[in-house]
Order: sequence, then structure tokens, then C-alpha cells
Amino acid sequence: MRKVVFALSDLGRGGIQRQVSLLSRSLSDQWEPHIWSMAGGATAREITAAGIDLVIHERKFTKDISPLFKYISYIRKVKPDVVHSWDWMSSFSSFAACRLTGIPHISGSIRLGGLEGMKRRRIPVLLSARLGNLALANNYAGIKAWNIDPNKAKVLYNGFEESRMNGVTVVPVAERPGPFTVVMAAWMAERKDYPSYIEAARLLEKKHGPGQFRCVCLGSGPQMDELMARAGDLISTGTVVFPGKTGEVIPYLVEAHAAVMMSVFGEGISNSIMEYMVCGLPVVCSDNGANREIVVEEETGFFVPPFSSEQLAERLEQLRNNPVMASEMGMTGRETVLNKFGLGKMAGNAEKIYTDLLRSMGRI
Repeated sequence: MRKVVFALSDLGRGGIQRQVSLLSRSLSDQWEPHIWSMAGGATAREITAAGIDLVIHERKFTKDISPLFKYISYIRKVKPDVVHSWDWMSSFSSFAACRLTGIPHISGSIRLGGLEGMKRRRIPVLLSARLGNLALANNYAGIKAWNIDPNKAKVLYNGFEESRMNGVTVVPVAERPGPFTVVMAAWMAERKDYPSYIEAARLLEKKHGPGQFRCVCLGSGPQMDELMARAGDLISTGTVVFPGKTGEVIPYLVEAHAAVMMSVFGEGISNSIMEYMVCGLPVVCSDNGANREIVVEEETGFFVPPFSSEQLAERLEQLRNNPVMASEMGMTGRETVLNKFGLGKMAGNAEKIYTDLLRSMGRI
């Protein structure tokens, strides 16, 4: 049995943490996962409940470097075959630890499909992505955007936890009762273009009147109050709905007819889009980042330019007026996720990446 250490900066409820938890629980019995983090969080409970070794070395203050020395000792104790870091902070720590111990290091700090919006993190991510023996991204667009040598990089797509659909019935959207319901599930912050989604809802209400479209803003975040104020008139007519912070999004998605993901800058492989598709929804998303690696134009959804509320409204209207087409797109997308982005697929690909690296370095 070989060992892999997953290193990350914290164990909150983000996309990275979700993928670390899923992958660590999905590896075959040929690999023993260990997880190291610089901070705790809600995901820690999932990991420990699964019986996976977890060590947290928290920083006492912002520039506290003591966790690095503890990490080096931890690596020497565990003696992993591979270290897989998942963000720029853990990649810098892993670079130091692996250089001192001679352990192969995979730097997985590229999680977005573009450089836009990185601001202060751009240089740290750019540097950390080049520190490992191999750069690993969750999308090809990110490798290209960050100008990483493709011969020194691999892609490991995110995985969807199929067990979340246990007991859930997915029917074609044409068979779902009205009104035509659209969902956008995303963190309500500046990197997500909720304003264009709200303006598209306003255009649809102006053209068709209240009660014909129901646009759900699913999630929470620092801009939630501002967005609710922007949509005040639409909330009063029921065209826009803010359910507030929710746990599982699947119950909302299986009752909807279409889904939207508008982003200010390039997504990586979006967990939300995978959730949309596995629930049989046609997707309308901004044409940036890695969205084209999961959504296929006119087969599983449509692309619109970023900040284009008019084209977004037109595509949603087109889906409502063509329920058979919308159903075919949704069910094709569902099969795409189940066949291409399942946990078994992700785990198998990860193990191959680890094994190929070890073989290329003469370790096996």
C-alpha cells in the first residue's frame, strides 16, 4: 500500500475542501490517504468520521511559521510516497517539506480557469504552481491561462458524489410543474455575476409579466443584502426569490427547469454546474474559464458573454418555449456528469497520476 498526503490551508466549506474529502474517501485500498491542514473547519468532521488520518497545525498569528516545522516533522513521520498540495499556501509549505525529505510533490494550486480576479493571490499562485515535480489543475483552461508547460502538468477533474442522489427522482424538465423556474446557486460575492441574472429576470418580467418566470438566487454571502435591495421590486412580484442560506441544493434543483452560472471571471470545473447537470437541468453560463470543458453548446446548454443580461434572458426564454429541447439538454448533461465526473473516475485518475509520477522518477 502506498501513502499520499493531501495538504491544504484550511478545512472550511469550500470547493477545494469538498474535493479533498471526496477523493480521500474514494481512493482504492492500494492508497492510504493522510490529510494535513493549517486550520480546522466543518469539513474536518467528515474526514475524521470516515476514519482518515487528519492532522491540523494551526497558525497562532498571520505570519506564524511554526506549522511549517511541524509539517516537516509530520512528513518525516508519515513517510508518504506522494504529497499532493491543493492551494498556494500549502504548496509553498509542501515544497519546503518535500525538498528536505525527498518526497515527490504535486502542486495543485491552479483551481480557476483564468487569471481575472486573482488580485493579491496571482503571484503566489503563479509561483506555487511551479514548485512541485508536477503541476495539477482541475481544468485545462487554467493550465493555459497560467502558461504552465503542458509536459509538466496534468488535469484532475472534480468529482460528483453520486450518493447525494440516493432516493432522488430526476424527471425531464418538460414534466416538471410550472412556473418556469431558474436557479443560480453560488456564493453571493463580487466574483459571481448575480446582477446580470437579476437584470435578466427583470427583462423577462417586463416582457411576459409576473408569474411566468421564477428566478431563484440560492446561497448567501457578503453581497446578499445588496442583491436583495437591487431585486426588491422583483421579490415583491415573486419573479425573484432568495431562500437564504441552505444546506443541500439538490431538492431545489430537481424542481427547477433551467440553471444559470454567471461569473465575473473564469471558473474552474464548477461544482455548481455539475450539480445542475446531474439534476437534469439545461445550463446557461458565462463563456469564460473552464465552462466549455463541462458544458457543450446546444447539447447540454448555452453560453452567453459575461455581463450579458439581454442574451441570458433570451436563452432562458428559448428554453421555456422549447421544453423538449430543454429536457434533452438536461438529460444529456446528467449522463455527462455521471459518466465523466463520478467519484470512481476521479479517484482512478488521481491514482494513475500519482503512479505515473512515481514511475517517471524511478520510485517504482
